[in-house]
Amino acid sequence: MSRLKQKINQRYLAFYFLTALFIFTIYIKHTISLQYFILFFMILTLVFIAKKEKYHRYAMFFSKIKISMIFLFLLSSWILLQPIITSRGYHLTEISNQFFSPLIYLFVGMCIAILLPKRSQKIIINIVFFVGFSHLIILLTMAGYHFLQSGVIPIRKVYILPVDEISYLTNLIYSMFLAEIYTRFKYNQKYLYLSNFAIPFIFLTFVIAIYLEGMRWGVVTFSLTTITFILFYLLTSHHPKFQKFVLFSITTIFLIALVLGNLKSDKRWDSISETINISLYSPSLYWLNPTKFPCPKLSNGQCVNMSNYIRLAQQVHGYKTLLDYPLGIGYSRYAYKNMMDEKYNNQEGGFNFPHSGVLNLIIGIGIPGFILYVAFTLSLLYLLLKLSPSFSQIFTIFFIFAYNTRGIIDMTFMNHSLKVFFFLMGLGIGTAIFFNQQETTHEK
Repeated sequence: MSRLKQKINQRYLAFYFLTALFIFTIYIKHTISLQYFILFFMILTLVFIAKKEKYHRYAMFFSKIKISMIFLFLLSSWILLQPIITSRGYHLTEISNQFFSPLIYLFVGMCIAILLPKRSQKIIINIVFFVGFSHLIILLTMAGYHFLQSGVIPIRKVYILPVDEISYLTNLIYSMFLAEIYTRFKYNQKYLYLSNFAIPFIFLTFVIAIYLEGMRWGVVTFSLTTITFILFYLLTSHHPKFQKFVLFSITTIFLIALVLGNLKSDKRWDSISETINISLYSPSLYWLNPTKFPCPKLSNGQCVNMSNYIRLAQQVHGYKTLLDYPLGIGYSRYAYKNMMDEKYNNQEGGFNFPHSGVLNLIIGIGIPGFILYVAFTLSLLYLLLKLSPSFSQIFTIFFIFAYNTRGIIDMTFMNHSLKVFFFLMGLGIGTAIFFNQQETTHEK
């Protein structure tokens, strides 16, 4: 019996190592082959583990999420049938790499929760957090070295990860951190291997990392997630009203200071109000293709800031043009470009992406497909809200909120970020479902 237990633990150790390597490399560019290689061995290890575990957990798990799986099946079917219904060609490579590949990550995350006992689930989630957090430590270390060498604080400086990718990662693991704070101080449940003494330093690391990344919408998402967390905590806590007011006030003041710091360090905010007016009402097609159309001018005679103007103008014209393509243009990272090229006969140059993952998704799968995606997401959130309070429940709710919110104003729903989203969504929902389930001696 002891040999069997030791053998099982060895299998888990191998899986822990593969998971750590997988999380560390998943956001690094040009490592896609390595990621698939690691994922392949993760799946093999899970298959080996599955032979030793009981299968009653499968039935229980999928009985819980059957409604969500129906919506996911309908969404998958729509994506495959859409080109036939709309008489458009298939984007088979895009559908395979950008939708069905992330689905594999989703089911791997689910299988980890189904097949591994609670202790191993907890270790896996800690690996995700601390390996992700290691990228922030690397960022701060390299930025500190750069500051000592040059005397200049490096904003948006690329080290291992591009600034947009590390910004997504920061929002992700910050959701885990908030979930830990909530369950630790409200339910006395400790999930992450952190001491109470370390918590303020971890939070400070997040704040410094967000500032150094210099991603405006990363700051916005960070602030919205924090405020939502504070409101959620205050509404569900039993502290006196005065303590609630003080806590909310301190947090709000701190976040305002963070936003003001970003406003001061990022000059793109200076002309934002005038640029919004131009984006909404200017007839210029500069948003479509800057190489073919002249740049709209600010009142001081300078060109509009590209980032400010393009983000809003693309959304305004994108949603207007979507009315001509209610069934979508076909699932693809390049759905926005495909639609604009067809609408405006703009075959050369232009933007591949609309700086909005949500807009690109709606353009690709159309209004029917987007309704199915929303139904899938809301059904998962409804399931989570019905479960017993736990770290995984709170984390997954905040993570889904943060990712979809960021997708409104940033190009999520593609590449690495989409795969991580699906993987952690599967892992989070699975571990939340099994939180209160009793394990047999064999499973422990």
